[in-house]
Amino acid sequence: MSDHFTSSDDDLEEMLEVMEVPKNRNYFEEIVPQMDDAEFVEHFRVSRGVMVQLAEQFRASEHYHYQEGNSEKISPSKFITVFLWFAANEASSYRDVADRFNVTKSSLHKIISMIFFAFPWLIDLT
Repeated sequence: MSDHFTSSDDDLEEMLEVMEVPKNRNYFEEIVPQMDDAEFVEHFRVSRGVMVQLAEQFRASEHYHYQEGNSEKISPSKFITVFLWFAANEASSYRDVADRFNVTKSSLHKIISMIFFAFPWLIDLT
């Protein structure tokens, strides 16, 4: 009986070694720019023009320039796009959103926090 479990355990280990977590590579860089206007609104709940305007305002804000650390600086449009996806897809987990946009979960947390702090400022300028 123990041989049965050992064989099964070995099979499970082999399966786990081969499995890779699927990710949406270059979603922001390749997929989002290809979306037509209707598809963009469907995914982000705002028009592309509103996203661009928010990104430009965020770029000018003190909140965007506060990024710290050794990692590559995230563009204002990616900041806003990630935040809009998170806000528009409430059923998505941090892991889902982070994987989709190829950012770490800690970076996603920073993005969401920074936009929440900047949001009143962004709204005042629109």
